[in-house]
Amino acid sequence: MDTPRPQHENKLWIARKKAGLEQKSVARLMGYKSVSPISEYETGRLLPNLSTALRLSIIYNTPLPELYAALYAEMEQEVSSLRKTMPKYQLMQRSPRI
Repeated sequence: MDTPRPQHENKLWIARKKAGLEQKSVARLMGYKSVSPISEYETGRLLPNLSTALRLSIIYNTPLPELYAALYAEMEQEVSSLRKTMPKYQLMQRSPRI
C-alpha cells in the first residue's frame, strides 16, 4: 500500500490566475519543457527548492511568504518557540564578520 505524499498548501494557482498566466507560460518562464512540475507545485505534491520558489515569486509578483503562507507560519512558530528557549546572551551575540 502506498503512503500518501504530504500535500504542501500553497497559493500558487491563485497567484498564477491573478497574473493571467497559463501553466504552459509559467513552465516556459521557468525553463521547463513540460507543465508537469508547475502542476505538481500547485497541487502541493511537490515542494519547490528555494531557487524555484523565488522564481515563482518573481513571476507571480507575489512575496514568497504569501505563496506558502501555511508553511511560513509554521516555520515562524518553530523559530519563535526555539528563540524562547535560548538564553538571552546567545541572542545578543553578533556573528563574526568574514
